Amino acid sequence: MATTNQAVTAVNEERLLNSFLELAKINAPSGKEKPVAMFLCRV
Repeated sequence: MATTNQAVTAVNEERLLNSFLELAKINAPSGKEKPVAMFLCRV
């Protein structure tokens, strides 16, 4: 069996969940995504 080197990245699950929940609260219908873009730029 061959071995491979794979990078493993740790995920802060609490931060991920909080970011998702905050993102889901943003009212940004199609064509008006600026609030989402602004959120993503600061994350």
